[in-house]
Amino acid sequence: MILRLCVSIIPSIIIAFIIYLSDKKEKEPLWKIVKAYVLGIVSISLVLFVSKEFNIESIDLENSSTLNIFIYAFAMIAIVEEVAKWLCSYFSVKNNSDYNYMYDGIVYFAYVALGFATVENGLYAMAGDFETVFIRAITTVPSHVAFGIVSGYYFSIYRRELYKNKKINAYKNLALSLYVPIILHGFYDFCLLINNYFYFITYIIFVSTLYVLTISRALRMERIDHKLDDTKIYCRYCGKVMKNNKCLECDKEE
Repeated sequence: MILRLCVSIIPSIIIAFIIYLSDKKEKEPLWKIVKAYVLGIVSISLVLFVSKEFNIESIDLENSSTLNIFIYAFAMIAIVEEVAKWLCSYFSVKNNSDYNYMYDGIVYFAYVALGFATVENGLYAMAGDFETVFIRAITTVPSHVAFGIVSGYYFSIYRRELYKNKKINAYKNLALSLYVPIILHGFYDFCLLINNYFYFITYIIFVSTLYVLTISRALRMERIDHKLDDTKIYCRYCGKVMKNNKCLECDKEE
């Protein structure tokens, strides 16, 4: 069991370092990062409570229809888990004076997701076999972090748009910070839960695309990283300030 626990934790440690080092403009205080991680642990406690109250784990998926599996994946897994993580992520940045750069949203939301994924995988390590733990370590843990990065990406845009007094666009991105991870997570689990070769191939393609898009979003946010109250427009390609919706550096238009 010790070997399974080590395998389940190692990806979280590696990802934690990568996220911390990727925050180049202004590092977040270590205790606030730890707080976000602990809130991620709290979020899985909320999920376990809901699962127990509604007896979710007892549902027989082997004899369920595709529609029932779809509903289960979205309503009973994705919505429950992503709402719990989003609420804890929100409390990690609420009244947080150090959340002052665009990239900070990705950092805090990713660490909450990492706290959730570490404990969830640890629980599987104590109850499951080595193969299951290993596969989850290289797929489920990074996927949870990817959902967190996407959520933090949109949440930072929400905060920035509030400073620009663009409330409609701000609240649209606030909604996206929750809805998009739910959709991604729901489809992720739906493909996994259906014992079908076609959906397995779809799952592989989906996860690969998810990682590529998430990394590209994070790199884009890193490239244009600036203070939330900075209302200037930055080029998405080179990160320089734009003038009249045109970048004077790379000649790209917004």
